Formats: sequence, structure tokens, C-alpha cells
Amino acid sequence: MSDILLHPSDHKNKSDWEGILKFLDKSVDYGALLSFVDLGAGMSNIGAHVLAENPSCRVVSVDTNASLLKKSQGRNSSLETFCRDINNPLPFPDQSFDFVSCIGTLHYMYIRDPGFVLGEMARVARKIILVDFFVKNSPYSWLLSVRHPDYNARRYSQSEAEKLLGNISEFKISDFVGGRTPFRDLLPYSGKEVFYLLQK
Repeated sequence: MSDILLHPSDHKNKSDWEGILKFLDKSVDYGALLSFVDLGAGMSNIGAHVLAENPSCRVVSVDTNASLLKKSQGRNSSLETFCRDINNPLPFPDQSFDFVSCIGTLHYMYIRDPGFVLGEMARVARKIILVDFFVKNSPYSWLLSVRHPDYNARRYSQSEAEKLLGNISEFKISDFVGGRTPFRDLLPYSGKEVFYLLQK
């Protein structure tokens, strides 16, 4: 597993990232990937992991924070970066990446339309999509609302998340797992967020 780096506003800790990468290791054949793009990439933990597993894969990190992208590029000289607001159409042709990821981003209110972002992900993806949603009405979300009553984030029930994902043509849910919960596989919606892997 590649080194995990956190930035000051990252709402995930090292253990969270380890869980995400293990979830991917279970389902993704890194050696078969020719290209990967991560939207809202932050410190490019997934991109660095993909490159560690497959150094010949084209890896692109997209974020609005130029300083984070500069740090990301310092992790591996092969890593490409784009400073881009994903509220706008992505600057890539249709089906230009085998694997497209966007985690820790769609819950922010600066994302005007999560459905649009998901549609763009599906447009540029050839094989695999990874996305996450903050969970509505879980013990964790209740605790978060008590500790941080002013924190405003989009949260989804399982039916709401899967309805939104159902609008992505050709991609189907292949696996999902919960985050920040001891019941990651059994009760994925009991924690903080849920990670979905979709494949054609």
C-alpha cells in the first residue's frame, strides 16, 4: 500500500483511507488499467496507490486547490494534475479513462448539481466509477450533527443514493461498503459515508 497523506481539511483519517484502498484492492485489477482520473483528488492518495500498483497507468488528479495539486505531483513525477472546477464539463473526451473516482467531494454545497458531476464521470469513464455519499440518519450522522450543528453537508439514504446512481446509464453497482463504522459490509449505512463501485 502506498503512503497516505492527509491535508488540513481532509475529513478522512489514515484508517479511513486504508479502508478505501483495501476496498479497491478487492475489486479493481490495477494491472489492467490504462488510465485513471480522480476528481476532488486532494493529496491524490488513490492516484498514488494506483501508480504504486501499476506504474504504467496514466494517472490524473483534478482539484480546485493548486497547492494540493503541487504536493500531489511531488509524490510521483508521472502523476498529471489539472486545476479545475468540476461544476463545469470535464476537459476530457468521452470514455477517456478506464477508472474515474470522486470521493469526499459530492457532499459539499459548492457542488451545484451532484447528478451533473456523476453524468460527467460516466461520460469519461470506460469501465469503473468510484463515488461516495454522506449517510443520512445514521448514529454517526446524528453524533456529527450534535458536535457540529453548523456543518452543512448533503446526506443520502440508501434509496436516495441508489436512485441517483441509477441515472448513470450503462454503469451498475458492483459493490459498496460503509465508512467509519464497525459494520462496513453488514450495515454500510450505519456510519459516516458509503463508497460505491460501479462497473459496466
